[in-house]
Amino acid sequence: MSPAAFEDLVFALVRREDDRAQQLGPPDAGRDTIIACGDGTELVWQAKHHTAGIDWGKCEESLNAALRERKPREVTFVFPVKMTAPKEQGLEDLRLRYPQVTICRPWTLPDLRAKLAEAHDVRGELIDRAIGVDELHVREVLERAAGRDEAFEAQTAAAPDRSRDGARPRRGARAGRGACAVRGPARWFRGVRGAGGGRPRPHAEGRQRDAPAGRPTRR
Repeated sequence: MSPAAFEDLVFALVRREDDRAQQLGPPDAGRDTIIACGDGTELVWQAKHHTAGIDWGKCEESLNAALRERKPREVTFVFPVKMTAPKEQGLEDLRLRYPQVTICRPWTLPDLRAKLAEAHDVRGELIDRAIGVDELHVREVLERAAGRDEAFEAQTAAAPDRSRDGARPRRGARAGRGACAVRGPARWFRGVRGAGGGRPRPHAEGRQRDAPAGRPTRR
């Protein structure tokens, strides 16, 4: 997911919780998504696409821009990674240096997963479709596959097992090719006993014995 797509995802999740949410484009003064309050202050979400780990220095740059140009009441940073023990101290240091604004608990990867588990519409539009997964299409494919399996089982159950009545195997079955033969699109696979088919007919045993190897004598 690109940084821009991550910002879209954060906005969609915030808007799902509060339809007053607005998304800003660059230059955004350190604010990707905001909710304007009636007293001139703002609730701010800043999406930080830090895939290699949280960079509090970059977060502080955005925080400074927001405080310099706007009046953020609360700031929530959003990361696509998990919080780690060493990074927790960086969050506390940031809160101590900027007491004039409330720095909320960040949204991290587990938080995003929990929100997306309930936001089926957001997940389908911004994640599943983006990677080529359409829930409706997948369901249709699975249903068609299930229908083919049922048809296969029905035809297999109705077809007689010719491997048990002494009949010669179909011409498609050759030695060393396994135990099945295909005959036309309307026929599914039918078992044939052994690598070479069923047992030879009794009246042909003599001819098979006297004939050269690989070329049976025909009447």
